Amino acid sequence: MLMESTEETCLMCHGGVDPRMRDHIAPESLRRLKDLRPQFEAPYGHKLGTAEIHRRGEELPEVDPNLARHVTCLDCHDAHRTLRSPARLEGSNDQAPSTLKDEAFLHDVCLRCHGDSANLPVGARNIQSLLHPANRSYHPLLGPRRGIVDSPSLRAPWSTGGQLSCLDCHGSGDDRPGAHGSQNPSLLRETYHMVDAAGESELSYRLCYRCHARQSILADESFSMHRLHLTSPRAQTSCRTCHNAHGSREYDHLIEFDPMIVRPTRAGELEYDGTGGRQGTCRLTCHGFEHAPGRYCPPETPCDHGKVVEVGESSGAPRPFPADRPIVPDFGPGWGGAP
Repeated sequence: MLMESTEETCLMCHGGVDPRMRDHIAPESLRRLKDLRPQFEAPYGHKLGTAEIHRRGEELPEVDPNLARHVTCLDCHDAHRTLRSPARLEGSNDQAPSTLKDEAFLHDVCLRCHGDSANLPVGARNIQSLLHPANRSYHPLLGPRRGIVDSPSLRAPWSTGGQLSCLDCHGSGDDRPGAHGSQNPSLLRETYHMVDAAGESELSYRLCYRCHARQSILADESFSMHRLHLTSPRAQTSCRTCHNAHGSREYDHLIEFDPMIVRPTRAGELEYDGTGGRQGTCRLTCHGFEHAPGRYCPPETPCDHGKVVEVGESSGAPRPFPADRPIVPDFGPGWGGAP
C-alpha cells in the first residue's frame, strides 16, 4: 500500500520534500528535514535499489553465504517508531531520538552487515574482528583502550581514554547525518590515499589528520621515521602501507603491513617488534630496501638504524602501486566502492 517503492517513499520526505507531503508536515519538522538524495547519488556508499532482496523479519548478520548482499532503508532504520538510543558517540551517555534499528549502539547497526555476515564479498574482511578489544591494538569503537596508550599526535578534543563512532570516519562529511554516501572511497568522510606514491599532503591524508596532528606526525614525535617514509621520493609511503585503521590482531600501533606492497626479506622474515618507549624493529622488504632488521628509536635518542640495504626491484620487492588501484581494503569489491 506504499505510495512509491520503499526507498522512494522514504525520500518523499528525506530526499527533498515531495509536494504531496508538504501539507502533512509540521513547519518546525519541515525545517529540520535534510535532503539525503545527494548522498545516495554520491559515487561511493550504500547503493539503494536492491529492496527485492530484503526479507521482512530477516535476521542479520546473514547466515546464508549464498544470499546476495543488499541494502535498503529498512536494514538500518525502523520506519514506524523512534527509539531512544545513542545516535552518535559510542562512549557517550547522551540519548538522542533515533530511527535506528533496535540496537544498543550505532556500531551494532553497522556490524549487522559488516561483521559476522556469512555472505561477505570476496576479499572483504570482518570489521568486528579487527575492532575487537582483545586485539593487540584497535581504534576504540567497541570498547575503550586497554592500559596506557602513547599517542602524542592526538588532537583535542580526542583523548586516549575516549571512544569513537563509525561516523567519525565514515559518512558524507557534510551536515547531513548518517552513512549514506560519500565522494570518497570506502564511504570515508575525508580523503585518505591508501596507495603509495600519492605524495604526502594535508589533502592526501585529511581523514587521519582529523584526529592526528600533521605537524606532530611530520616532526617524528611518535615514530622517528614517519617523515622519511611519508615524504621520501623513493617511497612516499601511504599510512595504509603500515597501518590498518580498524585494528591489528598481531601488533601494537595498528601495525598491519599491506601485503600488496610489503614483502618478506630474502630470509623469509616479515614481522614487526615494538619494544616500547617509541622504539622497535621490523624485518621486511619494501620499495627496493630490505630491513633485516630495521631499527628505530625515540627522536631524541639517536641509534643504529640496523641493517637496511638496497636490494633493488629485482629482489621481488614491489613497485609503488598506481593511484588508480581499487581501494576496497575491508569492504570488498563493489561494497562501499564505485557502483
